[in-house]
Amino acid sequence: MKTILQGITFLFALTAISCSNKNIHHLEWRQTKSGITSIPKYYDNVAKTAYDITNDSLNLYLSIVVADENTRLQVMMSGIEVWIDTTKKASKNFGLLFPLKMQPGAGMKMERPNPDQPPKIDDMQKQYLTNQTQFKSIGLNGFKEGLNSTVNNLGLNLSLDFDSTGSFIYRAIIPLACLHIYSFDAVDSTDIFTITLIIPGMELPEIPGGGPEMGGPGGMPGGPPPGGMGGPGGPPDMAGTLEDKVIRFRFTLNKK
Repeated sequence: MKTILQGITFLFALTAISCSNKNIHHLEWRQTKSGITSIPKYYDNVAKTAYDITNDSLNLYLSIVVADENTRLQVMMSGIEVWIDTTKKASKNFGLLFPLKMQPGAGMKMERPNPDQPPKIDDMQKQYLTNQTQFKSIGLNGFKEGLNSTVNNLGLNLSLDFDSTGSFIYRAIIPLACLHIYSFDAVDSTDIFTITLIIPGMELPEIPGGGPEMGGPGGMPGGPPPGGMGGPGGPPDMAGTLEDKVIRFRFTLNKK
């Protein structure tokens, strides 16, 4: 009987390990830095967000595409948190917050030929992108804790854009050295990393046609389906609560 129980326990352990390993992705090797515009490989139906992550011997390459209208608004108002764990514990040991949460009252001033008309979506997008000049670092090697300029000489490259459909495009090149990985040879191909993407929740104000006045970024906040940015006058009327959107992705580096 004892032998049978031991055998059953062993089979359960093997099954658990097998199921766990199915959720661990082996990254693709990034051939060139210019390839970061490729369509993301993964899509999270709950977060309504497409994403991809690849690596080479020096960097992680992260791309995020948000086509869903409410999620785009949530990103623009609440920002994105990227947490990277290198200890197999899925803890938040390295954090990169960009874009930052917009601060209440820090209005985004826009020149409008006709003040009675709501701002055009293209103008809102351009002004939003212009405001994204800082990110928050938590534990990243080479950067001070807290706010830092997106312009740096350490190889960390952060960029935002909107495509022709209005989809929000996020790209980041994150040096492994920022994660305190100084030798690629020292990383084993079986070492498990975890990246957690968080779009913080928010209350949606009532938007009477023209959309909310967007605040300025700052402070210290803790393939995709098609879609546009809304009608030519601005986002549609909406109100309610958007919950945190969380994507947790476990992976091993490609050692080629």
